[in-house]
Amino acid sequence: MISKKVLRIVEMPSPELRTMSIIILHRIPYQKVRYHEVIDHDLHDVHYVITNQGNDIPTNLRHKKIYVPCKDYTEEVIGEVIRNKINPDKVIALSEYNLIAAEIIRSSLSMEAKRGNERLQSVYRCRDKRQMKRSVEKANIPIAKSIAISSREDLNENNFDFHKFIIKPAKGASSENTRMLKTREELFLDDELISSIGNNEPYIAEEFVDGDIYHFDGLVVGGVIKFFLGSHYVGNCLDFANGHPLGSVQLADDHEYFDWVERCIKAVGINNGAFHLEGVQGEHGMVFLEVGNRAGGAGVVECTERALGINLMQEEVRLSILGDKYRPPNIRKERKCYGWFVVPSASFNTSTKSLQILKDKFPEIVSLNINIHPDRPGSISYAEEHNPCTGSISSDSHLRGVKVIEELFQEVS
Repeated sequence: MISKKVLRIVEMPSPELRTMSIIILHRIPYQKVRYHEVIDHDLHDVHYVITNQGNDIPTNLRHKKIYVPCKDYTEEVIGEVIRNKINPDKVIALSEYNLIAAEIIRSSLSMEAKRGNERLQSVYRCRDKRQMKRSVEKANIPIAKSIAISSREDLNENNFDFHKFIIKPAKGASSENTRMLKTREELFLDDELISSIGNNEPYIAEEFVDGDIYHFDGLVVGGVIKFFLGSHYVGNCLDFANGHPLGSVQLADDHEYFDWVERCIKAVGINNGAFHLEGVQGEHGMVFLEVGNRAGGAGVVECTERALGINLMQEEVRLSILGDKYRPPNIRKERKCYGWFVVPSASFNTSTKSLQILKDKFPEIVSLNINIHPDRPGSISYAEEHNPCTGSISSDSHLRGVKVIEELFQEVS
């Protein structure tokens, strides 16, 4: 159940305040976004596009559902819109997996057609790591050396003269089907990987850069960064995909990274929306890893909201609806260093009885979820329903926050 208190998206006097038809490609868990705090569902006609796994919308919220299968998602949505004679004013997508679909739907329905092609190119550039890295390299930003692999023949023709390298899908996410290898011979021993490449799924082989990994999360409006927060990973995403805990803690001061973040965002052409940028602190400075034109996963949105009082996903919704009329909210000046953590099933070793013990031992914990029977245990997901232990912490310093999460991992692993 939800409160009926809402923020109307368009704060304009009548008669300009009109009913809009809004389509939401719903994939992010509802409670992470809380659309009702941004969109007045009594005023607007809101249609949620959902699959069988996405039906978590509050029942007392006025809305309509468009059910679609996972396959042919874009075509199905367009078909349902036409069949039901929906004339949408806005299409909203917050998940990385739906961004391209949203642009195609907008273009097909003649919405924002003027800027559609340019926007689609920008979104695709942030989905395809080959295009992404070419754009960043062209801007003279240091990146890890990489080789594009589109077929089995590419494996035979290319020299892998890396000391150690990562191989991953060019359009993948969450480190799924990602491997760390030392030689090309190791690659040929991985039948599952070779099969994927043989089926012409594009991959890239990327030189491994040793160093601390950081992520930067913020909002761009009209090509200008309005705010961002830098954070330092505790663990790394690849190890998490292999069953190890993962977390991150916000930096107390991230001003030194502003120029680098701005150059990366401009290089890939992100002009509007949230961004999640990753880099590794190499021997000679920050090295670009990858970037997405969407809010970060795991506890990024929660910790950003705790630190700044701003929900990145809600701001993206406001920006999508208001366009040029959008104005960023005020940001808190003083803040603590917040951090999040996820302990997957493979490394979790405790019980619900430990809930209070953990809270007593770590007073820095501000949210803690112990879930002994997670859905889909072993899947690569940062969501609390899919993992036995997730939460967030608050600390007066970045270093203390890192130490707390490291000690917590020892306690529950």
